[in-house]
Amino acid sequence: MSKDMCSECHCFKRVASRNPILCFNCYGKKHKEECCICHNIRTINVRNLDGTVICQECNRRKDVCSHCGKTKIIKFSDNGVKLCGNCRSKDRKEACSICQVVRVVAARNEEKPICGECYKELNKDICYICGKNKKIKARKEDGVVCEACWKGLNVGICGICKEEKSLNNTVNEIKVCVSCYHKSRKAVCERCKKYKIICVKGNGGGFLCSYCYGVNRMKIDYKYRIKILLRKSFGSGIKKYLKSGQIGESSKYIDYEKCFEHLGPPPNDGESYHIDHIFPLVAFDFSNDWEIKIAWLPENLRWLKIKDNLIKSGKYNIEHFEKFKNDMRMKYPGL
Repeated sequence: MSKDMCSECHCFKRVASRNPILCFNCYGKKHKEECCICHNIRTINVRNLDGTVICQECNRRKDVCSHCGKTKIIKFSDNGVKLCGNCRSKDRKEACSICQVVRVVAARNEEKPICGECYKELNKDICYICGKNKKIKARKEDGVVCEACWKGLNVGICGICKEEKSLNNTVNEIKVCVSCYHKSRKAVCERCKKYKIICVKGNGGGFLCSYCYGVNRMKIDYKYRIKILLRKSFGSGIKKYLKSGQIGESSKYIDYEKCFEHLGPPPNDGESYHIDHIFPLVAFDFSNDWEIKIAWLPENLRWLKIKDNLIKSGKYNIEHFEKFKNDMRMKYPGL
């Protein structure tokens, strides 16, 4: 997948869609539905034939398959029936509407099942250049083009280095090779003054690299600052205190919107402040999902001066901590 400027975050990244141009992060945020397994609103990872979706975490979750009885990654779940990838494939076998052979369904045309072999044949056509029946790479005004001929069509003289190469990119409407395309994306960052790949346009009329863009955004956007700081603390906390096993993404344990509302903009633009855990992470049992969640509840977070936070370190009152846990059980019974 090629790189381009995302229309949402304005970063130069690999794009997931072209209409509109979105990077994978922004595309995921805009394409969320209720997972049929965990029933949380999350980014779509797999869509079943019945239209239901599975999030990434559930798609990688292991359980006992209802058919083969083996502990594998569950690919389908409905009314208590859990199927692994192999059993799900066997369950999806139907008579192909073209060859009439019972095979795994690869696609559907007007609700009619098509197997993988017939689907490959459907994607083949006569290339107008070589005249052979091959897989379609592109469609032009004169007809379809196979992959081998498509590579030959794109060979030409690069507009920058003047060498004969494959021309798959354009700079200022001039066709260029890959190496010249990447060189053209480099400029002096107006903040760090280093020659790097540019990310976005800066306020001074120049360009910013990805690092300087992040630093500038943290100063302007307090929500972005809070999210970055919480994600960093979550990652380092899990790495330090989780003894075994793995857990999901931070959004499963942290309600960012509530944290934005509770913390608000940092004092003094956040230059000399940390997000402090009132009861430090060392107090919580990371083998218990509930305790991980309450560690990052808004009630346990506050802005604190860096100097005071370092002095406080991991100190806490055990009686006050037990009272805090009881209060959170009462306040969030379904957490």
